[in-house]
Amino acid sequence: MSISSVVLSSQRINLGDAFFNVGKTKNRDLEAAFNPLVQDGKKLIPSVMCVFGVGREMFVYLQAYQQAQQDGQTKSPSSRPFFAFVSLYRGDAKVLETPPMAVALTASGLVGIAPLSFHLELNGLSSGEYDCQITVLDVSTAKTTFWRAPIVIIQQ
Repeated sequence: MSISSVVLSSQRINLGDAFFNVGKTKNRDLEAAFNPLVQDGKKLIPSVMCVFGVGREMFVYLQAYQQAQQDGQTKSPSSRPFFAFVSLYRGDAKVLETPPMAVALTASGLVGIAPLSFHLELNGLSSGEYDCQITVLDVSTAKTTFWRAPIVIIQQ
């Protein structure tokens, strides 16, 4: 199991908002259809600095994928579900974890793809530096994929 780049965000903007949409009216339908950061008519705006406010929301988006080859033989990607979750650590202590999400891959050619979207409420956390970790677990093979990066939570 492999994962794509991870997008962390604290903001989703309606595609129809005037500020966001200036000069983009004719491309709005294409973006909604083909941009994975657009879901339910809202676009996820990546956080470049990975700074989030206490009491605000944090959105996490990535894709898990699996190539459909084994021992040189081409076969369909696995249809068995896997689990994914997001954890926040402060030092060695886990301070927040989402419930595990069961996800199944959707075949797209020789690659199975699954979009993973998480929403975390940052209520009750204190200001400071944290590590955000995404864990993707394939229980049938007992293999795990991790992604981890520092974030900062501030009072607003």
